[in-house]
Amino acid sequence: MRLFSKIVLILAVICSSIYLVSPYYAGYQMFKAIKAGSEKGMIKYIDFASVHDSIKQQVETSIEQNKTGDPFTDSMLVAFRPMIDKMVDELVTPEKLAVFIKTGDLKEVRNQKSLATQNDTHKSLSWFAFFEGISRFRVSVDKLVLHMEFKNLQWKLVAIGSSDLLDLNKARAKKVKQHIADEIDKSPAPVPVAYSDLKSLKNDYVDSFFIGGDYGSKLTLEGDLFFLSGMKNSNPALIAFEGYDKDGKIVTRDFTKAEKEQKATYLNFFNGNWRENIYKTSPELEVQELKGRLQVNIPTGVDSFKLIPADKGKLYKKSKTAVTLTSISNGTVGLSFYSPFSEGKKEFIVICRNKNGQRLKTTGSFGTFSREPITLPADRAEYKARSKTINVSGTPHIIEVYYVYQDEKVEIDFMAYPKPEVSSGKLKSPIRRTRYVVSESEPEPRKVSRNDLNGITYQYKQELSYDGKERRFLHFILPKIANTYFAKVDYSGIKLSLNDKDVKFKVNKEHIGQANFKVYFGQPDKEWGESVKLDKIDGKVVFRYPSKIESKTIRQGERINGISLMKHNFTYSKESTVLPFHSVWPVVSARAYDAKKREIARLDSYSWGRTESNVMFWGNPAYVEYKVASEWLTIEFDVSKTEVDKVVVENN
Repeated sequence: MRLFSKIVLILAVICSSIYLVSPYYAGYQMFKAIKAGSEKGMIKYIDFASVHDSIKQQVETSIEQNKTGDPFTDSMLVAFRPMIDKMVDELVTPEKLAVFIKTGDLKEVRNQKSLATQNDTHKSLSWFAFFEGISRFRVSVDKLVLHMEFKNLQWKLVAIGSSDLLDLNKARAKKVKQHIADEIDKSPAPVPVAYSDLKSLKNDYVDSFFIGGDYGSKLTLEGDLFFLSGMKNSNPALIAFEGYDKDGKIVTRDFTKAEKEQKATYLNFFNGNWRENIYKTSPELEVQELKGRLQVNIPTGVDSFKLIPADKGKLYKKSKTAVTLTSISNGTVGLSFYSPFSEGKKEFIVICRNKNGQRLKTTGSFGTFSREPITLPADRAEYKARSKTINVSGTPHIIEVYYVYQDEKVEIDFMAYPKPEVSSGKLKSPIRRTRYVVSESEPEPRKVSRNDLNGITYQYKQELSYDGKERRFLHFILPKIANTYFAKVDYSGIKLSLNDKDVKFKVNKEHIGQANFKVYFGQPDKEWGESVKLDKIDGKVVFRYPSKIESKTIRQGERINGISLMKHNFTYSKESTVLPFHSVWPVVSARAYDAKKREIARLDSYSWGRTESNVMFWGNPAYVEYKVASEWLTIEFDVSKTEVDKVVVENN
């Protein structure tokens, strides 16, 4: 009896050992069949019907988990459901399932044409396994989990789990990309608003038109329609005009058929500046004034939304429209829009702002739309649905959405006069009316310490000019902050020599962009061109850097310490602390305003005299805000360079 018990125990141990080893053996044989492309071997170790059911169940779960609450996005999931079901049916075959287990990637499954082509095209599968229960065995392969079950005295694969079976979670599937820094949009486009007093609006813009230039057979009529610059479907159109010479005779003609066709396909309207070419009856005639009528669509009904990241996935409705924020992250914003299905082609306007409320640049978009009407929860109306992903230069924190659902055609009668003519810093023709601009944001100067300037670098360089002449220069690079635009540099301490003899030269200085300062060593008797011959540079370069910049105000008719505002002229002496004016720098040293705080445009002219500088404005400002440097830092560089230090660069 005791012997029988021992035999039973030994047999039990042996059977248990065989059972414990058997799933590993079955898994090994299954992977061997997969690698060899043996359909017969795969059928032996895979229960295809059970695997099919398991994947179908995962599809159901994935669809539910990926529902956002946004009607359009959810309807797209439903629309794609037949395609997904077909994909699953095609997946659970020996050929396709083998590829899926090998790669864990449905994209490769879709591209797979035959099982034979996959033999030896992938590395050996690395897997590990453990028991989940008495009759359940779990095998992990990369991102797949294979569930085997002991049924009918045979271990078989009955289910496959995948972390991204349908790849529906875009945030997870999205490739890691480099962080996009905030880039501020300085466009003057305002946000759309609904206008109720159209008469006042017309009066405000009567004086917004002028003749921009005369080009022989034609002239340019321009208008500052800033209230339209952010609005699509405004359709500004010149419907009547007459141009007169100094004697009051009409000297313009109507558009030809070809010119009208060209106008219909090309609208010259950008950031609020509208323009139109007007043709004269003869090239030698001059237009002294132009009477016209412009027709525009003015918004009288606007839906607007302000969304933040916490609003993601929520549907917001207004009187005529609805919006859902579907995604928001560095570089992108996703939105779904809903507008009345019966309306024609109208666009939503989207403005993305950073955490400081500054408007970020957008660099393009892509999206989809519904061909059939969509209904929203608790709403019987039919909507046209669109989804859009917008590329944003930076990290959005506030998303503003606007939709003009109602507008009215308005006709503006105006009289335009030639743009004031300026020559050699002098006004040659009168300013007939004030021209306004929409204020643009600018980099803010800050308090700068000497430590902020420790990173200044410089090199001795040589380049070829456009005409093939050799030019040599010192190139200093200053920090990229707003104060740098107004740094001053003194190169008078530089000495050049050739064969230990002094070389006479002329300094040609350049301040390029924000941070690049260059001094060229030119021929003393020439304005520009080839550098003098030299083999050594010695001496001192001194920078005066504005470490603290402040804003001041001067009013019309005032004179303060060499600074004055007389009519359209803002003038300051060289000895004053006013920072120099430069037309292309984003940090503007002087801005003019009227009594209602509307910014007045600068004329395309400014002048520097020996003792004073002058900036002219397109009207008589009530006051001018200007910048002064109240504190300066002095930085000296001892320069000693020879031919060994020279860096040869290509001049682009």
